[in-house]
Amino acid sequence: MALWYEKNKVVFLSPQRAASTSIEKWLENNLNELPQGHRHHILQENEIKFMKDNDFFSFSVVRNPWARVYSHYNLEKLHGTLAMVNNTLPFNEYVDILYKAYQKISDSRTIDGFVCYSIYRHMWEEPLKGHFIPQYDKLIKDGEPVFDYIVKFENLENEMSIIADQLGVIHSELPLYRGGRKNGKYEMNEGEGRDGILKSNSYREHYSDESRDKLAEIYHKTIEYFNYKF
Repeated sequence: MALWYEKNKVVFLSPQRAASTSIEKWLENNLNELPQGHRHHILQENEIKFMKDNDFFSFSVVRNPWARVYSHYNLEKLHGTLAMVNNTLPFNEYVDILYKAYQKISDSRTIDGFVCYSIYRHMWEEPLKGHFIPQYDKLIKDGEPVFDYIVKFENLENEMSIIADQLGVIHSELPLYRGGRKNGKYEMNEGEGRDGILKSNSYREHYSDESRDKLAEIYHKTIEYFNYKF
């Protein structure tokens, strides 16, 4: 479904943990239009056909999977989930639960308020918007991009200027929500969020070699297609 700005003929698939709230606010400010649809829902065949037949401009965002998964974990901490705040569910164990879900093994535990089954649910039981569905599966169909432009989160500010040109608006800085910006780049760290101080590539220090490799297996199509490296 995605977000449809019908008056301006724009479609935006708003991805989780990739500056989606900031981009939505930026679009609202520049297009003077509230969208229809569901921000995270994958486009269906009939919607793709309608979009292309009617010359809509479409775009989305992709983010390094290792950074994105750590961002999901860090958001739980930001929201006060005790398992993350108290480190009773360390990050590498969180990745283990995700890897089991990838293998279609659900985890029935609740750890300090965190329902482990939610990871399985977001991978397999919510096919339109699941948080842990590979980005490749949301953005690429039959080996070709569904969207006219796929912004790389790692080059967000520069590439949003390209989007502004496509939309015929003057580019302005993205409003900041739930994350941060440094030297024109959106990045993330232990403190990503309302008061985050940013450090480049800080997600790396939280991965063991084993969990790094597990994420590489889960999201291999995204990593290969978009040429991501750890």
